[in-house]
Amino acid sequence: MSTFGDPAARRRVLWGTLGLGGLGAAIGLNIAILKNLQPIARHTLTMSANWTIYGLFFLTTREMLLAEQYGKNRDLRLQVSQTRDADKMFSSTMAGMLTGGMLALVVRRTRRAAVSGALFFGAISAVGQLTYTALNHRRQQWIIRKMGYSTTAETEPKPDESMSLAA
Repeated sequence: MSTFGDPAARRRVLWGTLGLGGLGAAIGLNIAILKNLQPIARHTLTMSANWTIYGLFFLTTREMLLAEQYGKNRDLRLQVSQTRDADKMFSSTMAGMLTGGMLALVVRRTRRAAVSGALFFGAISAVGQLTYTALNHRRQQWIIRKMGYSTTAETEPKPDESMSLAA
């Protein structure tokens, strides 16, 4: 199934893009107020449009890469849950690199800027995905503990202390 044929992927791209546009508007508004830039609305809308375009390109690229990765999982008879974290890390990093490289190339018009933009945005995307994944795992462990299950291997026997070399 293609990226745009998947309703969940379309929803993630749509809401992610709108969220980034809103965040860009809030940041643009604050910068315009703090720097006393006039007219405030123009700066707010410009920042919102920039973040929306970045978000649309990044999220669409990421979803296309994820769809490709999940397609390979089917061919290799792997479940998505087995490779989800690695797939998301790869897709986010590559989407960040492509988006950052294209953005820098369009704005600066040099190859050097494209390389540095790709590396910078790729690093930001990788750190962001790593943080999200770690927080998601922490949340899952908290839910499991709240349900009364253990996240550690309490059923494993402890090593016999009499077998210790120090004894």
